[in-house]
Amino acid sequence: MQHFLEQLDMQPKSNRLEHIDILKGLLIILVVIGHIGGIPTLHKYIYWFHMPCFFMISGYLFQAKKKKTKNIIITKIQNYTIPYLFWSIFFYLIFIPEPIPKNIIRVIWGGSLNSLQYSYQFWFINALCLASIIFYFFQKIENNIIKNSLLIIMITITYLLSNTKLLTFYPWECQTVPLIIVYMFIGLKLKDIQINHYKLLTIFTIIIFTIIYDYFTDYRFSLKGLGCVTNPIIDLLLPTAIFILLNYFSKLLTKSAISLFLTQIGSASMFIFFTHTACINIMKGYNVNHILIIIFCILSPTILKAYLSKIKYSNYIIGK
Repeated sequence: MQHFLEQLDMQPKSNRLEHIDILKGLLIILVVIGHIGGIPTLHKYIYWFHMPCFFMISGYLFQAKKKKTKNIIITKIQNYTIPYLFWSIFFYLIFIPEPIPKNIIRVIWGGSLNSLQYSYQFWFINALCLASIIFYFFQKIENNIIKNSLLIIMITITYLLSNTKLLTFYPWECQTVPLIIVYMFIGLKLKDIQINHYKLLTIFTIIIFTIIYDYFTDYRFSLKGLGCVTNPIIDLLLPTAIFILLNYFSKLLTKSAISLFLTQIGSASMFIFFTHTACINIMKGYNVNHILIIIFCILSPTILKAYLSKIKYSNYIIGK
């Protein structure tokens, strides 16, 4: 571990936002905990916000780059499709869960259909790829009235689709894209927000209200397949409140002793994202303690990334 930390100190500095890497680190740890199961109530609470917060990060980091539209689209497709295909093939060869032709159809269609013991989280990458491309064109709209109207339409479409099952499985989880774009837009608008006592009071009020609401209604949220998307007010307000709170907390952590460690976990979040469910399923088969599984799923990709990132083109597979 000491050698690993020395390697981290020697990594070249980049223009990455340290507090965002810390935030991604915190969220990916929650993703692993949520997928390992064992504590149903904790699982439910994590699902209230963890995926929306990742989408908000994408919006938060959005920049209107002065590049040709064609090049931007190609770059986004490469950044999401290459690791998706690589890990789909890699883990298929390890698990061999079904005949090859069936798996090819599953991977091409993507979304919730591609939910094997190692890939049930891959829908996120499919949906984010589509949403990122559409969001790029959405941000080109200069008229705020049109833009706000489209946001309302997208929210309406989401909740209509959640109650109308036109298809069992949508290609690349496209039915979630309208709501994802809304989350990305919220993240973009939160980029310059400043925290004060009034906003903190508002955030905690939203969280407390949701907990009370959950006590009486058993409130649940699951974006995958729009499986449990029922309350547009809470579904938007709660993740926004928690994102602001975690973002503020992450900025405070940049001055702490664990900032370097969390930053590296955050920079390895894509690597952890793609590999953790396979690790969970393998290690559960050997009755490994859940805490040890969590530690392994987080630390092993983080350490490996520090070394693999030196290999040319590896960023397409393990994340930048």
